[in-house]
Amino acid sequence: MIPSISPEPAQGSPLDNKGYRKKPVWIYLVAIILIFNPIGNLFYSLLVDNPANLTRADVWLYWVTHLSKGTIALWSLLSLSGVALLYVSTWTWKMSMTAIVIVVAYNMAMFLEHAKTGWLSTLSSFLITIAFGWILFSSEFRRPYLFPKLQWWRSSQRKIINMPIKIGNTDDHAFLVNISLSGLLVEWPPDQAIPPIHGRVNIMLTPGVVLVCEMKRQTSRGYGFQFVNLNKEQIKTVKSFIKRIEKGA
Repeated sequence: MIPSISPEPAQGSPLDNKGYRKKPVWIYLVAIILIFNPIGNLFYSLLVDNPANLTRADVWLYWVTHLSKGTIALWSLLSLSGVALLYVSTWTWKMSMTAIVIVVAYNMAMFLEHAKTGWLSTLSSFLITIAFGWILFSSEFRRPYLFPKLQWWRSSQRKIINMPIKIGNTDDHAFLVNISLSGLLVEWPPDQAIPPIHGRVNIMLTPGVVLVCEMKRQTSRGYGFQFVNLNKEQIKTVKSFIKRIEKGA
């Protein structure tokens, strides 16, 4: 049974500032290994049985055509879970963990059944599956799956723009340079001093639409802000704003 884990980091958690601007490479590596797991298992079985069989097509054909339905089902499940991992979501992680648990249980049963004969191959498969389960359950691997806010690569595609914008209660002539679903960049003209800004500030995106933003970085001419706790209506407004920019409106 997969443990229940909170789908969002706690407010103020250090996870808030450790998102991923690109999908981590190790996601692709683990997914590819799981996808090609059946071929790897078959290769290893032939290697343990007789290394000379690796170059014999008739032996490969015999093994493939004599696999049990249970083995085919489990190998297919692992391959599908590998494909699913490429789509980073909570349910794909849970699906893969469930597949690992099922395969571990099956390998354990096979190991007990063949404890006296052919145990090496079964034990190796069991230990390898355990290792994969540990990788999937490790905090670093599961973070982007269980915490959607860390999937910055889905929301950080910024749209370039250059329009006046109001920050807080100031009358400074600031300009919105670019915007995404996660935040925006605001800069000031070269002939104007950049006001000191720290922490959170209200930014009026459009008349009547004020968003709470937090200053995350300073550029040579302004600041990069991250949106703070946008509600559904505000997210909808930002999306609509970005679409208008894309259409040149």
